[in-house]
This record gives sequence, C-alpha cells and structure tokens, in this order.
Amino acid sequence: MLEKLLYYLDAVLGLKAPMLTIFHMAARATVVYTLAIILVRVSKKRFLAKPSSFDFVLILIFGAVLGKAITSSENFFATLGAAIVLVILHTFFSYVTFYSTKFGAIIKGSPLILIKEGQIDWENMQKSHITEKDLFSAIRRNAQILDVDKVKLAVLERSGEISVIPFDLGKIKPQVIEVNVEEGVQKVKIEFK
Repeated sequence: MLEKLLYYLDAVLGLKAPMLTIFHMAARATVVYTLAIILVRVSKKRFLAKPSSFDFVLILIFGAVLGKAITSSENFFATLGAAIVLVILHTFFSYVTFYSTKFGAIIKGSPLILIKEGQIDWENMQKSHITEKDLFSAIRRNAQILDVDKVKLAVLERSGEISVIPFDLGKIKPQVIEVNVEEGVQKVKIEFK
C-alpha cells in the first residue's frame, strides 16, 4: 500500500524525475500553494501585516524556498520541511518577543523619535539614515502637514514606517491675515499657527 502511494506521488510530483515536466510543476504548485495557505493561517497572518524587517526576512526566504519546491528537482519534501521550519521559527520568535522586550528590541529594533514638539532630532535622523526630504514627505503623506512646527511627534517605527501625530488643532491659534469685501461678499483669510 505504501509502495503504491509512493509510486503515485512520484508520478504526480516527479519526486525522482531527473527533469520536471509542466505537469509535475503544476502538481507541486498546487501542493505548495495549499501548504502555504495552511502555514499562513497557522501563523495568524502576522507576517502579512505591515511587515517589520523581522517579518520581511521570513517573507523573502519563505517565498524562495517555496518557489524552489515548485521548480527544482531537488528533494521536494525536504524543501517543504524547510518552509515549515521557517514558519515555526518565526512563530517562536514572535512568541518570545511578545514576552521579552529586550529580545524584541534585538530582533525587531526600537522606534526612534524624529520630531518632538516641533523640533527635529537630528541625531536620530542620522542614526536612521532618514533625510530631511524623506521626513517632510512622510509628514505630508501621513498627517497632511507642511510645517514641522505643527508636528507634536514623528516616530520611525520598527516597521520602517514614519508615524506622525500633529498638535491638537484646538490648541493652534487662528490669526486673521486679510479681510476683503467684494461685491457684497466678505472674504476672510485665516492662518493657523
């Protein structure tokens, strides 16, 4: 019975074939795709969210290993085993980093404050290799703000994303710049500082 099963697996997946056919690769792709879906579900989809460098490493290696399982005539099950081990290691490291802040900082890094109370922290900018143009781009994109002095806090997160928290707009004082009356319509230009 086991011999017959191995015979069919070899015929379908090309386990001992010196060269894989398109049929073998299609069958392998089906198995690999199904296994990948199962592994992603088991790992709670953590590495598919906004990935940190920790998650990105898994994504990169996981994809390479699974791609090799489809297109290479090397040991199919050993390659799948390597993919399973990668997900187990990632899940284990995720578990440990949840309970250990120090280990989390080593594996995932630590956030860096780039702007605090409207002041740029140039030392952290240099440490993180973030240019002033990159910072202004993130401020415009993430908070729709043009001036640094309107930013309460900007942080380079562990994922590499820059999060921006503006000052409370209720605390920003409006200043009347110009008042015009044209054809019975009053126009008031106000600037918030």
